[in-house]
Amino acid sequence: MNIEELQAQLNLVNIKLDAIITANSNKIIHREFYECIDEWFLSIKAPTLCAGSVRSLRNVLRLLKEHIPNKQVSELRPIDFEKCLNALPANKTRKDVFIYSREFLKFAYYNKFIAENISVFIKPVKYKAKEGVAYSQKQIKQIFRTIKNQNVLALFKFYYYTGVRRSEATSLRWCDIDTKYKVIHINGTKTISSNRYIPITRPIALLLQSIPYTHEQDTIFKVTYASIRWEVERLKKILPYNVNIKNFRTTFATRCADIGIAPKVVQEWLGHTDIRITNKYYIKATPRLNMQEIALFNKKF
Repeated sequence: MNIEELQAQLNLVNIKLDAIITANSNKIIHREFYECIDEWFLSIKAPTLCAGSVRSLRNVLRLLKEHIPNKQVSELRPIDFEKCLNALPANKTRKDVFIYSREFLKFAYYNKFIAENISVFIKPVKYKAKEGVAYSQKQIKQIFRTIKNQNVLALFKFYYYTGVRRSEATSLRWCDIDTKYKVIHINGTKTISSNRYIPITRPIALLLQSIPYTHEQDTIFKVTYASIRWEVERLKKILPYNVNIKNFRTTFATRCADIGIAPKVVQEWLGHTDIRITNKYYIKATPRLNMQEIALFNKKF
């Protein structure tokens, strides 16, 4: 199918939408696009998201307002969102804009701001998330030996022992440590479920004991994002494999699977809403895990 045929189909869709809007004009509630999408953000989305996702969604709204004029919601067409998506260079950003645009248009349709759910006419954006890599124990020891900044070393060990996200560790305060119940309160940065408690295991307890206590409201790890970036770039130049903070999260999940911790528990520790995310992107099949499963198969089958 060539461009002319696609354009002809799009024109037919727009003609049909115009006919639907004309026939149902007395049923449509007229709202301006910017006002409506701000209401959707504040009343529907923001209350269900954590700080990191709220910042991401604010950026999506900024891009939509930058590329789509502030007309009546009932006047929106699929081509408006297609032009916005085509103007964005990063594929991950295009995927986020596509997902949130579709959610907003469904909201607008159910609330009678538009006569037809035009989200179904927007071409989906294909984006495959990069899967993390699980480091071997030999690689972990090598990384820790190579780090010069002791504050960054303590932070990276915490990533390895807990599997938390980058900002979840850097924002951790002493008051989040509950020594009575031996848990750590993780202030999640994505969804509500990412706000969670994880156990203080023996390696974590030893690590925290090695860090001087300051004040309960102070952050535990005295590092800056610049020092983290500098250390990561230095490790990439020295070591023969890629060093990425997210890989510590993958390594943690894979080690948990290696020693037989239930995937549901790993999901809760990582703060995932869906166990499929845990299994697909974070638990990797290591030789040790394969040998355990083979032994179990030979014993039980």
